[in-house]
Parts: sequence; C-alpha cells; structure tokens
Amino acid sequence: MPPGRTWHRSDGSANTSGTRRRARRRGLRIGASRSRRPPRLCTSGTTSRRSALAAVTWRLAERPSPIVVPVGRSPELRRALRLTQDRLAVQVRLEDVAREVGLAPRSLARRFEETGMTWRATLRWMRMLRAIEELAAGDASVTTVALTVGYTPLSAFNAAFRELTGRTPTQYRTSFPP
Repeated sequence: MPPGRTWHRSDGSANTSGTRRRARRRGLRIGASRSRRPPRLCTSGTTSRRSALAAVTWRLAERPSPIVVPVGRSPELRRALRLTQDRLAVQVRLEDVAREVGLAPRSLARRFEETGMTWRATLRWMRMLRAIEELAAGDASVTTVALTVGYTPLSAFNAAFRELTGRTPTQYRTSFPP
C-alpha cells in the first residue's frame, strides 16, 4: 500500500492492509469522509438555517480579506519588490526594475511568476494596498490618492479599486466613521 493512504470502513474505523479490489468488496473507501453530505448548520427549519448562514456571512464580512503580496525568496526578488513599492507614484516599468536588480526582464518576470503572481499583478496589489491605507487615513482626496499610487486617469483608479473592493474609493472612505 502506498504510504500515506488509509483505508476507512464505512463505520469510520481504519484498515491499512489489502488491495483496492478487496477493500472495495469490504465496503472500504480511500481517505473519504464518513458522510458524503455537507454538515448542517442547524437542525431546525429553513429560517434557522438562513439565520445561521447570515451570521456566518456577517462574521466573514467583518474580517478584512487577506490581500497577499508575494514575498521574495531570492535577494533579487526582494530588492525588486522594495523598488516597486518605493516607486508606486511614478510610471515604474519591469525593465527598469530588472536592470537595477541585475536580472534580465524575462528572468525577473519568471521569479515573480514562481510566487504565483506576475509583476504587473503585484504592482497593482501594492498600489491598491497603499490606496486603501491612504483612504482609511482620510486625509487626502481621492484624486490625490490616485496620483500617489500611480494612477493618472482617475477613471482607471476607480475601476481598479471597485474591482478589488466592490466599492468606489469614495464609498470605501465613507464606510469609516469620522
């Protein structure tokens, strides 16, 4: 039997011997849960289930969603991330960052892709994170925030912000108490 595989009987007990065919004849399954149905939120009527679902949804909505920016393993990638972060307000290009860290643009792009995000997506996330911080602080206008994070056309900033948060920058700002 391959390591890490456990045979479960339908009553929940485990067996680690035998072949697949013998196991199937005995009513065993590989790594399956005991129940194929999803767990019930509550046992009484639909109203209670809806209430429980609403409560769970509300708790999830209260938590800030994790916005992840890649962490570089190589010194070149860490330096590229720092340079990109420092230059959000200007038109930063992958070619310029790659030259400064001593890599070819394609090599730097591959390093970013190994983290699960492209350089362009990372730049966009960094800009939006900075914009969220600025808007939450409430000091600058939306136009100033857009320029601070490198969006020259305000419409592009509004569209990118709405795509990420589901709200316009103005709606986001007004959600914070004064």
